[in-house]
Amino acid sequence: EVMALSEVDRIRLILAVREKEDPCRQMVLTPTQAQANACTARYIAIRGANRSGKTAFSAYKLARVARGLPDVKTTKVRGVYLVFAPARAQLADPWGKKLIKGSEVAGDLFDKPFIPAHEIANIRYTYGAGEPTINLIELKNGDCILFCVSGDKNVWKRIEGKGCIKGVILDESAGTELLLEELMTRLLDANSNEQILREAGGAWLIWGATQTK
Repeated sequence: EVMALSEVDRIRLILAVREKEDPCRQMVLTPTQAQANACTARYIAIRGANRSGKTAFSAYKLARVARGLPDVKTTKVRGVYLVFAPARAQLADPWGKKLIKGSEVAGDLFDKPFIPAHEIANIRYTYGAGEPTINLIELKNGDCILFCVSGDKNVWKRIEGKGCIKGVILDESAGTELLLEELMTRLLDANSNEQILREAGGAWLIWGATQTK
């Protein structure tokens, strides 16, 4: 006998399957990643060799917070997250790849991205030489993620109207003294919002780089 599922049971089944296939919930952290994940400091630097999991952790952390999954840095205040990389190619891979195409769990390739398609309202790309480069992800919850190269002089215009900066990822040697000064000022601006302070401890920054950088 075949019984039709009620609407409530159908939703529960969908959510159970999504959770099982969600790398943000299935991620197995290394000891160093786990230490960084548990840290409540607003500004964190992660140093490691190539392929040691710095970007994987940063993408995992960013996705969890932006999606509003349980996390010490999550806030319900809507705003913008920034990802800086030294070059466009690095924004396409690994950032675009991990967030919207496929990720890794316990070092193994996983065909589900850190941000599932059903939570994304809009994706924009930059077109030029080579493959299209991820430019913007707008989430259905109202948050957005902007992707920038370190020399992008239009980044501050791009965030206008999108709310305050709640978090920043610097990938490898993407930070210059001028950029850091501007970022610190804008990160402090978020601390004027009492709800961000109460829920997330303030705006945050993660900088991951190899030992030689």
